[in-house]
Amino acid sequence: MADYPGGVYSPRAKENRSGIDYVPEKKSVIFVEDIEKGDAETIAIETELGTNPKGAKADVKTRLDDVDTEVGTKATLAEVKADEDVADAIAKKHTQNTDTALGSGAVAADHGAAATDQIVNVCYGTGDPPAANTTTEGTLFVKYTA
Repeated sequence: MADYPGGVYSPRAKENRSGIDYVPEKKSVIFVEDIEKGDAETIAIETELGTNPKGAKADVKTRLDDVDTEVGTKATLAEVKADEDVADAIAKKHTQNTDTALGSGAVAADHGAAATDQIVNVCYGTGDPPAANTTTEGTLFVKYTA
């Protein structure tokens, strides 16, 4: 029974019979060197692929085809930037010098009258709040006073 794909093949030690020397020109004799070469190739292939390369799929080809299909359905960054709603959100984004769990680039969408929880943008400073047309709807402004 094969070890693979659960584990990589570990062949047992082999040797030619006493008094037999390896002669590659002899095509009708099987030498241990011939068998060991096949063993080495098998081990190299299994090591390269790793154990269980098919994962939960029927075979490796199916798994790779599924990965290709998945990658092919992902939008490219250029396609996302060309999207009108995304372009509008990028234009409304203002600089944030924060280091939050969501990252400094997290920007909330316009809230409108939605009744669901959403993240909000928060601006702060000591002067006047930013103009409404430079922030997303629902942005909070915190004014520092000393």
